[in-house]
Amino acid sequence: MTLLDILPSLRLATRPRLDPAIWPLTTHTDDLGRLCLGGIALTEVADEFGTPTCVLDEDDFRHRARRYRRAVPDAEIVYTGRALLTIAVARWARDESLGVAVCSAAELATALAGGVDPVRITWTGTANTHDDLRDAVAAGIGRVVVENAVDIAYLAGLVRRPQPVLLRVTPDVDPAAPIRHLLAAPQLELVGVHCEHDAVRNAVAVLADTRAHHHVVLTEVAVGGADPVAADVDEALDEACAAERFPRPRLIIETGAEISAKAGVTLHRVSTVRSCADGRALVATDGDIRAGAIVTLANRHSLGPSRMSMVNGQCIELPADLHPGDLLAVPGTGAGHGSASLVAVKDRRIHELIRRESTADRLARDQG
Repeated sequence: MTLLDILPSLRLATRPRLDPAIWPLTTHTDDLGRLCLGGIALTEVADEFGTPTCVLDEDDFRHRARRYRRAVPDAEIVYTGRALLTIAVARWARDESLGVAVCSAAELATALAGGVDPVRITWTGTANTHDDLRDAVAAGIGRVVVENAVDIAYLAGLVRRPQPVLLRVTPDVDPAAPIRHLLAAPQLELVGVHCEHDAVRNAVAVLADTRAHHHVVLTEVAVGGADPVAADVDEALDEACAAERFPRPRLIIETGAEISAKAGVTLHRVSTVRSCADGRALVATDGDIRAGAIVTLANRHSLGPSRMSMVNGQCIELPADLHPGDLLAVPGTGAGHGSASLVAVKDRRIHELIRRESTADRLARDQG
């Protein structure tokens, strides 16, 4: 019998505070002190799939998608696949009425396998090859982002029907020549521009210049790297349009890590713990932990004090009684998984999305 059994009220007192701004929606601790996600103790995930493993909270992913659509109801929200894209993730985005932006043939194939309507897919790749654009055109995707004369020439030679196009614009590059090339290409429909979130004013200036010099009114502005909950993009577009006396175009907001990163928690197993003369601990785990990461003990309550620990070279505060075999959880890690396992949890069910890369996988790709 433990102290927690004698005084059950201590259970709540010993449970760590889990900041909802950092941890996924369904995160909580159970009576054994185990960190849980989607109704599943993360120790169970680690036991079944090993470590490191990235765990995605499907409810959190979907919640953020819905929240972003509500935040900017008049805009189209597009999930950027470069953050994290699997067949299941593409399906979640589709179910939540998000478009999907892809920048490689693999991402395009994944989005299509996830059932995303090709019309809701945007190609946003840079340094595009002829084969890249051929695959995009063959799939019948809704928009292709181009940025130079080579992209335009490749695309113009491939299309056999009208293809909506966005021109990527940056403040330090004159868009005049690409706009002329696009307007002269019969099958390419220049519908708007693509910019980063801090260049909305410049993008609207390009729309105004196009109207003034070519008598063409472009109707879309796609903004990459934006947080849809932040109102500054929507307000910046209104202000820029008012300044240029230009009719407000349709707003497309591309966001990826803002949805997937905070839905993910990565699990690491502690392999060794050594005490230093200065009171710190040297801790080794089975995977790298990024600088400044929040790290929490995931397999048990720790009632004792904490101490500064060097974890694979990173300085992190951890329980003083940390020992080999303990499980650590790192939130905010759902934007990429490398060769680790990737699983999703929802309603007490675990779904493996990407299996761990094995030695056989690596050797199968090695051509000697």
